[in-house]
Amino acid sequence: MTGVPVAWAVLGKDKGSYDDYSITSGGGGLSGKQLPVVFAELSSLGEPSAAEAGPGALPWIVFTAVRAGGRDYIGLGVQHWTPDCDAMGRPIMACAFYYVPYEEARNRRVSYRELLSAVQGAPLPDDGSALRAGLAGTAPERLAETIGLLGFDRVAAAAALLLERPVTVTRAEHLTTDQRLSFMDAVAALLPHGWRTRFSAATWNEAAEVRIGLAFGASCRPGSLELDWQDPGAPPPAAAPRAAAYLAWLHELVGPRAWTHARLVAALARRGAPMFDDEPETAVAILRDLDWPETVHRAVQAGTAAHGDIVALFAGRRHREYADSATTMRMFDALVDAADPDELPLVAELWHECGGGQAALVRNARRRLWREPPGTDLDAYARTADRIGLTDAFLAGLITAPDPPYESTGGEAVLAALLKKHRPPATGLVPKALGAHTSVLAELLLALTPALPSNRQAWLAAVEPYAPETLLGAFRALWDGRPPAPAAFDELARSGDLCVPAVLRTAARCRILGPTLEAFGDWLMAGVGGTASGQGTSGWTALLTGLECATPAEKGTIDGLLIWLGDEPRHLAESGSESTYFAAFHTVCSAPAGLDGRPRMYGALRAFLARYAWVADQAPAVVHLVRNTLDGDPAIARTVLLGRSVAPRLDGIAAFNEWREGILTVHPTLREEEPLLLVRNVRPDAPPEVVGEVCAEALHRGLQPAQVCDEVIAAGWRLSGDRLIPMLDQVASTLMRSGRSRDAATSAALELGRGLLLRCSPELAREIRQHAVWYALRETHYRLETVRALTEIPGRRRRHPIERGARRELRRLARAGGRLARPGLPLRRRA
Repeated sequence: MTGVPVAWAVLGKDKGSYDDYSITSGGGGLSGKQLPVVFAELSSLGEPSAAEAGPGALPWIVFTAVRAGGRDYIGLGVQHWTPDCDAMGRPIMACAFYYVPYEEARNRRVSYRELLSAVQGAPLPDDGSALRAGLAGTAPERLAETIGLLGFDRVAAAAALLLERPVTVTRAEHLTTDQRLSFMDAVAALLPHGWRTRFSAATWNEAAEVRIGLAFGASCRPGSLELDWQDPGAPPPAAAPRAAAYLAWLHELVGPRAWTHARLVAALARRGAPMFDDEPETAVAILRDLDWPETVHRAVQAGTAAHGDIVALFAGRRHREYADSATTMRMFDALVDAADPDELPLVAELWHECGGGQAALVRNARRRLWREPPGTDLDAYARTADRIGLTDAFLAGLITAPDPPYESTGGEAVLAALLKKHRPPATGLVPKALGAHTSVLAELLLALTPALPSNRQAWLAAVEPYAPETLLGAFRALWDGRPPAPAAFDELARSGDLCVPAVLRTAARCRILGPTLEAFGDWLMAGVGGTASGQGTSGWTALLTGLECATPAEKGTIDGLLIWLGDEPRHLAESGSESTYFAAFHTVCSAPAGLDGRPRMYGALRAFLARYAWVADQAPAVVHLVRNTLDGDPAIARTVLLGRSVAPRLDGIAAFNEWREGILTVHPTLREEEPLLLVRNVRPDAPPEVVGEVCAEALHRGLQPAQVCDEVIAAGWRLSGDRLIPMLDQVASTLMRSGRSRDAATSAALELGRGLLLRCSPELAREIRQHAVWYALRETHYRLETVRALTEIPGRRRRHPIERGARRELRRLARAGGRLARPGLPLRRRA
């Protein structure tokens, strides 16, 4: 064993001297400026008793730490009486301090007692050199034995309390110095090794100072916490949370987690980073971290583990602390089961070491794939499977059909895109899995449509032994430019929910959607489509809406099928001028196969038309849509006719007017009902001008004002003063355009207004009357100002050459205004 250099220094005085204590000799280590500080700490224990026996008798031994020049040292001081006296006859005390660099002691796992044993009694070099000491390190088992002898609860309590404040051990006078040294060494062993850069302890203390952390004494030092040797089980005070946490973890480790004292001491000894500048919470964190892998393991078993903790466990290679491979494999499964894409390199790196199983990797990827919406980050998982040699098993595991309610469909296209990136397998798990899950296979064949023919054929050859021939034959036909037969769709639908959609999309990409839609439409309308597939009406509607159409005829067929399914046309606005669009649309609507669905089709078309979004710019297209076929249904014809209740001047559009005249001839009852229906169909928020035109037409065509009033009220049109007056103005204007005289038109409009007023609530009627008066006053004032401005002779103010008849009329109107104003309050406000 090679001797370790131990620096030393002695504090004392010469025999018979009058001088104070000073450093009399030393070897190696700290400078003369640094050592006095050390000895000041060692001397802070108070005046020792001159007695040769008793708890306070010398020697006193102190464990301490020093930082000098950015370097940490640990050491010990021994105070003892010499046989000499000073000039005053007082016995001389000597204090020897021995110390070594912290990293040297840490690396050798040197305990304080081992250092004391190596230097005590050794002759000090005369040449001022360091003392050579044989330091081999103290085994954790030996320290653990000491802890057991002294009582784990007692030692643990002292270690924990030191994290809060200095500690004084009381009622321990019966202990020998060696027993106290053992206790001090044991307390240090239950703290992280790095804490020794700030640890200090003394076998006895007679002073009130608390510069030494742990000390035995007759009474508790002011400012320190007391550890009663006779009753060490008292819990830390409420104001000592760090001590409580540290003590709880010590008991957790040696209790429920069954750590031996030796394992605990060894684990703390490995935490040797200097803690001179650290807060006590760091020690608590270190202790908690000792069995952190097991903490994470327990959380995984309880289902409460944080994913970040699992990742950190393996990233820090802490999984290697598990005692058995089964635990490692279980934890690695937990990592793989929830690993995000950026964590997969770690998974691949540790896969074989930790005994990874493909089930966890597949399970993770399936959770991302078979959900709503499906994840798009599967490439990283596939690359990981490639790296660990599980490509086929991984892909086959993904292809397996989703298991509701824990998994949802919808990831077929994402999975097909992933499969397309791989080379076609000749045989194996993947083709067999595709044969069992034909929806994924159909999406794959769709994705392969733009690929090289050789690549497509290779995939077909791989899956042929397992897949339905009808499905493969349909794609072969499409790739050859031929549509599938109508009979094929029944089997395709039974093969899988996505088989028919994939065939239609493939037909669109192969530019043969038109004939394929015809075959599909015949099958769908024959009633098979609703029972052979899980798509349902909404599923077919979504499919048809999303198809990429190339020609107006294809769009017409799709819109016809959408109407038959109870939806609405989606391509009318863009294809309204294409005759092939309407021809295809009418072919679908008149197909014998769709007879059972015709009531639904008529209802859907009526609902679409009744929204009247088409009146602005699609009226000719709507006329073409319903002409000669659908307008045979009176309800549809009526709905289109009533578009004039939204846009009265639709009859100015040639195509609409021509159709209107024709349909009124075919349905003469509609001609009679039209005026009344137009008023009845007025929207509650219709503009006053629109309502005025509709009401004027009804009056012009013979309806009585009372009838019109009733229908306006029944329609729920929102009446108010600022809406009624413009509506009546429009009635009068429209009637005059229809040929009535001004007086007749005005009289009819006013009669209509009076009728509506009588049908209003009193509050609304009052508001309308008030608005009418002020409206008329403002209008009258404006017209009078117009007459004044335009009749005044330039340069001759107040001269208005108005003809005699006009003057008489002005006076008549003035008298009429006076009569109106007389029954009420004076009109003081000028409009």
